[in-house]
Amino acid sequence: GLTAAVVRGSRGVIVHSALAERLLRLDLGPDAETPPIRVVPHAAAPLRPSGPIERSTPPVVGALGLVDEKKSPLLLLDALAEIPAGRRPRLTFVGPCEPWKREWLLGHAAEQGIEESVSFTGHVDSEEWWSAIDGLTCVVQLRVGTNGESSGSIRDAMARGVPVITNQIGAEDELPPGSLVSLPADV
Repeated sequence: GLTAAVVRGSRGVIVHSALAERLLRLDLGPDAETPPIRVVPHAAAPLRPSGPIERSTPPVVGALGLVDEKKSPLLLLDALAEIPAGRRPRLTFVGPCEPWKREWLLGHAAEQGIEESVSFTGHVDSEEWWSAIDGLTCVVQLRVGTNGESSGSIRDAMARGVPVITNQIGAEDELPPGSLVSLPADV
C-alpha cells in the first residue's frame, strides 16, 4: 500500500529482477511519473570448483533459505512420503528455521512415517552454505506467490551445477535461454 508513495518520493529505485520492475510499474499505474528504475540482478555466485563433486547416497533434496510456509514445506514432506522407502531421498532444509516450525514440520514428517529422512541445518555461515549446496542432488523451491523477488538461493544452486526444480513465477526472465524448463506457477 505504500509502494506508490515511497517511489514518488524517491530519486531512483533499485529492484533485483525484471519481474519486480514490471510489478512495480503495474502497482504505480500507467500515468505515474516514476523516478529511474534500475534492475540490478543478483551477483553471480562462485562457480563450482573444477572436478566432480561426489553426491551422497541416497540422494539429498535441498530446500534452501529461510524455512517458511510460502515455500510449501508441507507439500515437500507429502511428496517425500509418496516415494517408496527403499528409493526415498533425504530432504534437508538448509537455512534458518524457527524452533516451533521445525517441531511442526518434524511432527508432520512423523505422521507420514518419514522423520528419519528429514533434517534441518538451521542458520549456516557462508562456508557451510556452499558445502551444503555441493552435497545436494537437487534443490526444490516451490512458492505459493511472489513479490517480484529473484531467488538468490536458486542462483547459488545453479552456479554450483545443482539442478533446481521451482515454480517461481518470472524466474525464467532473469536466466539465459535454455537454462531452465518452466513449470506452471501452480504446480
